[in-house]
Amino acid sequence: MTTPRRAHRAGTRLLSSLMVVIGFVLIVQAVAGETGGGLLARLILGVLFAAAGAGRLYVLARGPTGDRRDGAQDPAARRGDAARGLSRGRGDGTPGPANRRGNGR
Repeated sequence: MTTPRRAHRAGTRLLSSLMVVIGFVLIVQAVAGETGGGLLARLILGVLFAAAGAGRLYVLARGPTGDRRDGAQDPAARRGDAARGLSRGRGDGTPGPANRRGNGR
């Protein structure tokens, strides 16, 4: 049975690939000069479609980067500051809670 998340990813992959194909078709039509005027508009739309589709595929391939449901991650956790006991403090020069306990640097 397919989970909703898998179905969403498959749909995103399919539509993003379709966007890339449509973008390349528009670019080829603009360069070949097919079907009359609108060369510049067709070329710009083709590039934008291809870039948007490729960007969506890139983001989909990266996957979620953190533990949170929306894929976002705390910058301090990414750097590993919390694991090393380093804290930014309150922003007024006083050490954070980890440094007050004496286990920070």
